[in-house]
Parts: sequence; structure tokens; C-alpha cells
Amino acid sequence: MSAILCYGDSNTHGTMPILPGQPLVRYERGIPWPDKMSNILGTEHIVISEGLPGRTTVHDDPIGGGMRSGIDLLPAILLADLMTDELVAVDVVKDTAIVAIVEEKKATFIVTQA
Repeated sequence: MSAILCYGDSNTHGTMPILPGQPLVRYERGIPWPDKMSNILGTEHIVISEGLPGRTTVHDDPIGGGMRSGIDLLPAILLADLMTDELVAVDVVKDTAIVAIVEEKKATFIVTQA
């Protein structure tokens, strides 16, 4: 069994459009794209949704309180989610994709500009 880590921003999180002065509201389960992917793939794969509103590829978000740099946080997230020997993490944040391929508990990172 393999695990797929969906690592991204508010789109991965499932955040509804943000209205001025209103708190963040998340779509109900089954609506965000990682949930839809999980339903399509079935029980042969575990889909882990790790979305954070305001996450960027390589920069902290000073407005959002920092701690939003995807590349800085990814190693810790991978350690927390290494449930199997095979894991693929995909981060589609803004205009850059980060792919981490984990085999035998070792991660390889690929960063590409979209």
C-alpha cells in the first residue's frame, strides 16, 4: 500500500473563498480535491491531506503569522507521515511544484517552476 501526501495551500486545505472580516471556513469532507482523489483511488492508497492556508513555496507569510514556507516545513511533515515505505508528496503552491519521493525512508526532493 502506498501513501500520497497532498501538501499545499488553501486549495489543498479546502478553504472556502475568504470574505473580508470573516474567519476561515473549510468545505465539508468529500469536497476538497484530496478527498475526491482518495475516493477515486479507493483503498489501495492512503491519501493524506496536508493543506495550510497561506502556505507558499519558499517564503514565510508575514501577514499570516509566518511558518508558511513549504520547503522548510516539508521535511517535518514527511517524518510525521511516513506510515509506509513508499510515499509521494506533491505540493502545488502558487507557481511552483515540489515533489518529494520517499523510498526506504529516504526523501528525494524535486522543485520545478510551473
